[in-house]
Amino acid sequence: MKILFVKSHESQLRFELERQMIKTGLLVSELFYAITPNLLGIVVHKNRDKANDKSIINNYKYYFCQFGIGIPEPDLDTYIQQFTKLRNKKFKNRDDLLQIGRWEQVMHKIRLDVILAAENWMRENKLESLLGFSVDNSLIVFDEESEIANDELFYQNVLIDEFTNPHSLHFLGVNKILDNVEHSTPNHEFKSNPNLIYTSTLFHIPCLDTLSYAQMKIIRNEFEELLQPFYNAVAAMKTEFDAVVITADNVDQIDKRFDELMEEQIIFLKETVSNNIYFQQIVNSSTDYKMYEFNISFATMKTMINLYQYAGVISEMEVGIILEKIALTKDINTCCLFLDMAEISMV
Repeated sequence: MKILFVKSHESQLRFELERQMIKTGLLVSELFYAITPNLLGIVVHKNRDKANDKSIINNYKYYFCQFGIGIPEPDLDTYIQQFTKLRNKKFKNRDDLLQIGRWEQVMHKIRLDVILAAENWMRENKLESLLGFSVDNSLIVFDEESEIANDELFYQNVLIDEFTNPHSLHFLGVNKILDNVEHSTPNHEFKSNPNLIYTSTLFHIPCLDTLSYAQMKIIRNEFEELLQPFYNAVAAMKTEFDAVVITADNVDQIDKRFDELMEEQIIFLKETVSNNIYFQQIVNSSTDYKMYEFNISFATMKTMINLYQYAGVISEMEVGIILEKIALTKDINTCCLFLDMAEISMV
């Protein structure tokens, strides 16, 4: 099961929830794609020996310049322009070579500062356990800064491609998103409305911040074997639902089919998660731990695109553009299966 998580600088999703989503998603997926500025440190760490100067400079601006520390951004831009121009000069004299040497020393210092800043950010924000997953390629993190620099419509194009040629399950945080959208309740008070979001909770899971990479890796390996029936069920359901256009006439039948396919999986998943010894240790070791619910939902593609707008990933204007492009190949009311997660009250 492949999962896609998308968050931009403008997204209002709380970082604490985002962190739990990524960690939980890694445990239950076969491959996790993440597009978020908050994982820049992982990109820096993974590419620390091969990142080009432009990428390092962009990262320096992110970690230092925006906070008014280090080399001022205008000076940095001037420096890299002159450095690049001189380095590309066909015939270099002695002074040119000396200047390049001095600039390379400065660039080396900037590179080290960026790597150190990224490592500090990861440690301070409880993201160190994710580094190993990036190394073993279970976690694929997009370099958002570089992607946007190469394609200013990056987020728009990612969503168009994913909805027209789906290969992953979208993963959304709901604390700050679904407040803006009507959604069905567990007893299905809303009926025959194709514009709603229909949801079932798969399991509850505690905050995972105390787990190391080694511990998470053990859980992931165990789940990879245990959850094969769930992966197969979701893959089959996705294939079935991707071929359905939601209307007022058929949404109730789709909802019943959704419950039918998930009923057995929910019982199995809740038992599997509740029996995990690491999760039990987290729950038993503290009285103030946080719990989260991990859900599977379905809605129309149109509703999904609007969810990304509410999430701050795309603008209202981009919603129309994306829907127009999707409509060239698909009905925008086609059913879309996705995952979501929210913090739950521990009353």
